[in-house]
Amino acid sequence: MNKSKMFKIEIPDTYYQFGRLYHLLGIWSDADSLTWQERCRHLFYFFHFAGFMISLALGSFTTADKDESVFLAAVAIVCIVMVYRQRYILWQNRDILVSIEKIETSYTDDRNEFVEMSSTLNFFTKVVHGYLGSALSGTIPAVFLYPFFNEKRSLLFNIAFPLDRTKSEIGFWVAYLFVAGGVMWAVLCVLYTAKIWYIMVFFSVNYKTLGNQFKRLGMNRTDKPKKKVSIAEQHRHFQEDLKVAIQNYDRINSLLEVFGTDYSRLFFLQLLTGSISICGGIYGLAFSRHENMIMDGYNCAFLLYSVFDIFMIMYLGNEIKLASDQLSYCLFECNWMDQLTSGKKPIIILTERLKRSQELTVGKLYPLNLQTFTSVARAAYSMLNIVQNFRM
Repeated sequence: MNKSKMFKIEIPDTYYQFGRLYHLLGIWSDADSLTWQERCRHLFYFFHFAGFMISLALGSFTTADKDESVFLAAVAIVCIVMVYRQRYILWQNRDILVSIEKIETSYTDDRNEFVEMSSTLNFFTKVVHGYLGSALSGTIPAVFLYPFFNEKRSLLFNIAFPLDRTKSEIGFWVAYLFVAGGVMWAVLCVLYTAKIWYIMVFFSVNYKTLGNQFKRLGMNRTDKPKKKVSIAEQHRHFQEDLKVAIQNYDRINSLLEVFGTDYSRLFFLQLLTGSISICGGIYGLAFSRHENMIMDGYNCAFLLYSVFDIFMIMYLGNEIKLASDQLSYCLFECNWMDQLTSGKKPIIILTERLKRSQELTVGKLYPLNLQTFTSVARAAYSMLNIVQNFRM
């Protein structure tokens, strides 16, 4: 395959900008191994964020306000997923970078296909930018401005904290920095989530590109008119193209399997907590006192995050399955009928392989698709009814 004459489909630069941010903050480095200072710093980051999660959970038990208790419990549960996600950022970034290098670029010799796939990636980038802009514009002001725009000068999260922040100026600022640091890590985890989405959408793009490759098996790519290409040469071109297509199919499947294995526990945690976080987001927005616009903005951002966090992996997992399901139809659009009997055998074998859908599953039970998201949404609705009864 002469790649110099082909169009290159690449992951948009937004994906790499997130990685550059981690490097800029000193979280990631290009070194093969971490120094002891970096190891200590990573441990500090981890225990600080885990402590933030625990303080939220304890705050939900110690507060006398039922609405605030539900709010803090929902945020603490979301932080469980984020703390687990932080583990990937701190200690598994090298494995992730190696994996993405194998799938970050796809090639095609069809300009229309290149334009279509590039448009898909560009549209997805706009969705990511819109989501991040909405979520962060509601979260950042709430954390950094809310303490100074309310009469009690209280923090956004009424966390359990050893220092008395209501009477001590030092205690207030220490608690403020503790919360601000926790929110900063939550933002970094949200950015990392978007990186996972990019990998998933590129898997579906790869399967779609492979489907178009199946359709064009054996097409004349020489400068000779089709009538001047011998039958034997046409069969040879078909077999060569088929061999390359099968290799690409095996490569994408193996990378998808590695990706699913690496992130199966994270996806499982998201599935377990998705209903609770959506329920908490709706509850917080519905039963908030609406006395402070900054707090209302945060509730909107939290609900947006709760829905998108589980919906996007289900939607993109569904897209991967649909793209892989289309491969068998694409294969039968090629000129396989005119091939020799020996050339049809690999087609028959490949067709049998294509009958098995390629999809991501969590816990070996729950597929990442829109049907699973519907189940999560229904569970969130049921939980909301229960919490409403608890509130009365």
